[in-house]
Amino acid sequence: MKRQTYLRDENLLTLLSLHDFIVPEIQREYVWGSPDNCSSVLIPFLESIRDEAQIDEHCHYAHSQENHHIGFLYSYKPQYIRDLSSRIVDEYLIDGQQRFTTLFILLLVRAARENRMTDFCNLIRWDDGSMAFDYKVRQLTHRFIYDLVEHFKSDDSLQTLKEITSETYPCWLLKDYQNDMTVSNIMRAIKCIEEIFSNSDGFYYDYLLTKIHFWHFKTDVTSQGEELYITMNSRGEELSNNEMQKSRKLKVAEMSQLKEWGRLWEEWQTYFWRNRAKGCGSKANYDADKGFNNLIACIDAMENNLKIQLSSIEDMKNSVEALQFMVDTDWNKELQQIYPGYYTDWISTLKQDIWAKINTTDAKWLIEKDTDTTQRENAVFLWPLFYYYFLEKLSKNPEGINKMTFVRLMHLCYLNFHSRKTNDASLGTFVQTIHSTRCNMTNLDELDEENRKFISKEHLYVSRYINDPEIESLIWKIQDKSYFLDGEDVGGDTIISYLEDIAALNIDVKEALKNLIHNYDVMFPKDATSRNEILLKRILLHYEDSEGNAFWRRVSPYYDRNYETSSWKRIVRHGAFLRFYKEISNNYTYAFTQDDLSDFIGRKQDEFFSDERNRCFTGPKWDDRRLAVFFDIITDGQLWIAGNHKDLGFHEDFDSNFKVFMGHTIIGNRVCGRRHQWQYKQLPDKWECKLQNMYPSYTFTFE
Repeated sequence: MKRQTYLRDENLLTLLSLHDFIVPEIQREYVWGSPDNCSSVLIPFLESIRDEAQIDEHCHYAHSQENHHIGFLYSYKPQYIRDLSSRIVDEYLIDGQQRFTTLFILLLVRAARENRMTDFCNLIRWDDGSMAFDYKVRQLTHRFIYDLVEHFKSDDSLQTLKEITSETYPCWLLKDYQNDMTVSNIMRAIKCIEEIFSNSDGFYYDYLLTKIHFWHFKTDVTSQGEELYITMNSRGEELSNNEMQKSRKLKVAEMSQLKEWGRLWEEWQTYFWRNRAKGCGSKANYDADKGFNNLIACIDAMENNLKIQLSSIEDMKNSVEALQFMVDTDWNKELQQIYPGYYTDWISTLKQDIWAKINTTDAKWLIEKDTDTTQRENAVFLWPLFYYYFLEKLSKNPEGINKMTFVRLMHLCYLNFHSRKTNDASLGTFVQTIHSTRCNMTNLDELDEENRKFISKEHLYVSRYINDPEIESLIWKIQDKSYFLDGEDVGGDTIISYLEDIAALNIDVKEALKNLIHNYDVMFPKDATSRNEILLKRILLHYEDSEGNAFWRRVSPYYDRNYETSSWKRIVRHGAFLRFYKEISNNYTYAFTQDDLSDFIGRKQDEFFSDERNRCFTGPKWDDRRLAVFFDIITDGQLWIAGNHKDLGFHEDFDSNFKVFMGHTIIGNRVCGRRHQWQYKQLPDKWECKLQNMYPSYTFTFE
């Protein structure tokens, strides 16, 4: 077999020189120029071509070191072709016609602008009775393409261009043309082309002909679609996953199916092109293949891991529709119809998370234990959603997909993803059970042990509350708070300790949750978070958990005792913090204020010196927490301010010139097994007098 006979890397020059491409009757309208697609598809496509070119500052010709590949072009010879020896024969386009039509129009406009219409007409064989491109979905569109070139070919092609881009129709544009969708979209595309290239004095015509490339696949030449991969590798390039999938389908498809595949596949590629920037942040993404490839890779890996069969055209269609169901459904509207107060802010974040995984990663979606952690995170994040959608679609339930169950499953995956969970135990059986029992994700603690492996203790615990939409909404809102949402490296759960506290106190759950939301915003106000974090750390110095541990975490194993005091996702889950919160909120029943926090620290400091041991400075060595409380009080809260150090450390260096106090020299640093420059906390001058004046009712013992 001659490999290069059916798949070629061809630029516009060779494509138009060697083929008469026809968009046949079975194909759809030209839609890239429609009002809906101009801003989201056509303009970015044109801008990417313009921006890839470099304009020579002297001759103003566009050039580029690299070819600009813009995808695949699928074609086949119609049955009426008998003379296969002819150098130029008709080729029906079955996929890629939107891009190819756009490029043909772009080339025509640039030929008019650059006085190259004679070259253009020679290229497309205008005088030979046929043309290198014809949009023949109707006789009307066929006639329009000829009329369009004819009027551009006239002596004043720029006048023709001006007439087209003006607000009035050219006199030759028949009323039938004006009412035709494809014609109207082509006219609108010409206006877009003029807008995108109007500010450039560069010459693009030759650049477009030579540097814009397609992979041209002739489907009628061979049925061995799998060998596309070999052919591409012989050229040093790898075929994209979605094109590999397409080639496999084309291998076994009947001709009627082939045409339908081409139509559907182009719609999907257009969808990914339109959404290619979502989840990418500030980093531009001009590659629609990346999103499509990642979706296919995700589904392929899920099929392999869960031992399910997903190889038909319907499965490919369901994959795209499942993604669209996740990211395009107005879930806020759906939930408000159930309960008007549902908290839904997390949904927009989830959609961005999904698009980020689809559009920005090159994930392999492997879930074996020896694979990269990120790959397992990706799978645990999205597989439950895709698998549940597939099961619901395959069951053909007349009620359709259970949207409330799907929302709750999305929320479970959302929390798992932000906690970087990689537990895939019983993922498949859990989703199957949720589907088959139609349990609506409530009372998950009633599941058998095998099905409970995939979900955490918190998910089991929360499921008992969510029959009440108000409680469920309150829980979602608290879980979405930044310090609770990120459970990575701190157990993976969000607020289960608080829920267990509330249950043990036997108080009204709704009021306790409302108070928790209010109090969180008081403790961590968006406009003064750093200030309040220092205030809270000063308060937390006065607390220990049930095992006598302070809120900080030791991070240095050496003679320098360094304590991390800045990881708030860890701190808000610590027993010392829960004890503080229970006290200041009067066991979850009180919504406190900023003034309450300020008053609270004053009371705790007074309690500290009410203990006689803390008023004696001649006794045995103090422990680190007691000394930190004292220094915090006597320096007016300067422990975490001077030097901008967020953490604390204690260092004993008897060779130092610094005065040792109670066996310690206190410092602020970020040491994690490595020494940084010490920043000593000096006692203020006449600190004894200051302390006595601060607490005149107490008697202190000094050296």
